[in-house]
Amino acid sequence: MVTATALDAQRLVDEVAWFSPELRVCLLPDWETLPYDQFSPHQDLVSERLATLYRIQRGEFDVAVVPAPTALVRLCPPAYIAGRTFSLRTQEKLALDSLREHWLSQATSTSPRS
Repeated sequence: MVTATALDAQRLVDEVAWFSPELRVCLLPDWETLPYDQFSPHQDLVSERLATLYRIQRGEFDVAVVPAPTALVRLCPPAYIAGRTFSLRTQEKLALDSLREHWLSQATSTSPRS
């Protein structure tokens, strides 16, 4: 779903959660910076965007909500996100071998050609 503003997007996410709590809703938040600002977005916002893009790429959602200005900004390729992100929950055991293989396969498939 595309909304007019970031405030509308957040309101819609809250409303969907109220009326249909079984739906998995993800919000792609706005950068909250102007194109020529001299500072970067807050690190929590960057993390939330990466987590949302990761969920979208893996199909772990029922409804995606994005503000229209955010939808107009170009995104990095899905392979970039796949090769540089992973999800880890509290108390979850990290499978180092499979994680290492994943990163190595991504590194060889996205490395620049000489």
